[in-house]
Amino acid sequence: MVIKRNNNLKRKRTVRPSRGFDLKVVMEYLASGLTILGLMFGIGYWVASIEHKVEIMNLNQRHNNEMSNLRIQMNNHIQSLQNKYDILESEYNLLKDRKEDHDEK
Repeated sequence: MVIKRNNNLKRKRTVRPSRGFDLKVVMEYLASGLTILGLMFGIGYWVASIEHKVEIMNLNQRHNNEMSNLRIQMNNHIQSLQNKYDILESEYNLLKDRKEDHDEK
């Protein structure tokens, strides 16, 4: 007696998705993540450079204001010394004239 196999009962093998990591998908995710990180770094660096420039401009402005104030104070001090010198010179000339008048007599 010969037993015939029924080929219709055979199950068709289906390709199941692999439970492991697909290297292409992993690489795409890594590339996307690195791109996003790179963009975030670039934007952060750009913003930081702008903030640094603004901080430098503010420091320069403050320094210029301080220098202007010091210049004004120095000019006032020089003017004050000039006035004192003028007073002393005029007093000296008065005393000199008096002495000359006194010596003539």
